[in-house]
Amino acid sequence: MTCCADNLNPCCLGAKAGDILHVKSSGFYPWAIRRCLRGVWGNHDATLYTIDDTWYVAEAVLPRFKATPWDEYMDEIDNGFTSVAVLRHESITPEQLYSVACHAETMAIDAPKYDWQAILKILCNTVFRRNSTGQREWRWYCTEAVRGQYMQVSESLDVWGKALPTPLTTEKRVIAGELRVIAELGTDSFKTHCDQKLMEDALQLA
Repeated sequence: MTCCADNLNPCCLGAKAGDILHVKSSGFYPWAIRRCLRGVWGNHDATLYTIDDTWYVAEAVLPRFKATPWDEYMDEIDNGFTSVAVLRHESITPEQLYSVACHAETMAIDAPKYDWQAILKILCNTVFRRNSTGQREWRWYCTEAVRGQYMQVSESLDVWGKALPTPLTTEKRVIAGELRVIAELGTDSFKTHCDQKLMEDALQLA
């Protein structure tokens, strides 16, 4: 069951710094990403971290990587524009999770430019069903940045397993049990989406 509450911080939901924030947001660009990544629920991935008990979302967005205050996300959630799911790596240790959060904070401070060319390549490859790799160093888009933070801690944490992962890759890892849903907020339930996907897969195998 999803919910909305004023000033509800991730800690109240059972989230920890270093967890993944899987996002479904409104607008043309998020819609276009979901349209190209057929069957996907979300259009964005980011990482949660804290500074002095204040929560932030470390995320790769145009024009460059930044730290978005959690309160801004809550405003979007409460107004019905955004739904989120907090995800956790199934086998990550508390120490590793803390290290991921530190890398996310560092990336937010360094603010590398957004890798919009990689996004265009992914969207084109998705539309025309082509496979391609190759992103520019020191430039990041959302899921790629999250994967990079986890790989900086340990390559064993790389559940995405591809050079150009997308939010669809993240969702497939949730359905496979490699990432776990800790909590969700908003009007659109990610858990319900995953349950429907599992049911569809089961019917196809029947």
